Amino acid sequence: MRRSLLILKIITVFFCSFLIFISFSLYPPLPYYGEDRVNIRYNMNASEIASVLKEKGLISSKRIFLYLSERLGADTKFSPGVFNVPRGLRVDRVIRFLLRTKPEVVWVTIPEGFTSKEIAQRLESAGVISREEFLSALNKKVDGDYPSFISPPYEGFLFPDTYEFYVGMKPELVIKKFLDRFIKVLPSDFEKKVSRLSLTPREAIILASMVEKEAKIDYERPIIAQVLLKRLRIGMKLQCDATVQYLLDKPKEVLTYEDLRIQSPYNTYIHYGLPPGAISNPGLSSIKAVINPSNTDYLYYVAKGDGHHIFSKTYKEHLSNQR
Repeated sequence: MRRSLLILKIITVFFCSFLIFISFSLYPPLPYYGEDRVNIRYNMNASEIASVLKEKGLISSKRIFLYLSERLGADTKFSPGVFNVPRGLRVDRVIRFLLRTKPEVVWVTIPEGFTSKEIAQRLESAGVISREEFLSALNKKVDGDYPSFISPPYEGFLFPDTYEFYVGMKPELVIKKFLDRFIKVLPSDFEKKVSRLSLTPREAIILASMVEKEAKIDYERPIIAQVLLKRLRIGMKLQCDATVQYLLDKPKEVLTYEDLRIQSPYNTYIHYGLPPGAISNPGLSSIKAVINPSNTDYLYYVAKGDGHHIFSKTYKEHLSNQR
């Protein structure tokens, strides 16, 4: 009898200890008020997420978190981003919270004419993605129903606009947002009009990227596009300052003769034809300017310094306008 009673006490103590252990494992440490920001990076696995949660005191046991995540089929379904997780949740509710809650979003505006490096810096400053990750991803193909001319590297196709991103977003998804917007705003007759200009669609975007950087006034964009198209047609060097600026670490107000001699296929003062890639990400006005160029006899232009240009038909007039 005493032996049975002793065994019963041992079982009771063991069972109570087990319940206490489970209770402490299921619930996080005190306090049970407030919330904590949790940043789940796009390449984090469930174990790494559990480590972050435990470090912040949002769960007590990594092992229980991983066990329940697997049982709930959540171990491979966690979304990257920043989440404000309430304190005091039972571990299974923490898992469900992360699965059902949309991550914190940020709005980022990309101005017309930004280069991929400038976009990368702005995205990093907003906490969306690191500069290096974004620039590296630009050279990798992104899945999507895109025309064949939209291929890496994606400089030129990162359409300038205001976007909603989430913190720690996957690089491919960031780029896809830009490409999806580009396809949506691209004129329906773009490829048809480009073919009439004896350009490929990609060449037209390269040209639009140059117009974007050269022109400051909207009504001048079709004129500058026409000048560059005419130079291409007659086999004249484009001599576009913006292609040289693209090669510099920082833009200059006035290029030097030394700058104009930089050895690069992007330097249109040295090489004939278009550069091998876009030098910026053009807005819709510059794209439309290329497929709808002005009808003039201009062959030269020079900046006035106030955003406007003086256009001329002959080199003699051009030299006179430069004084």
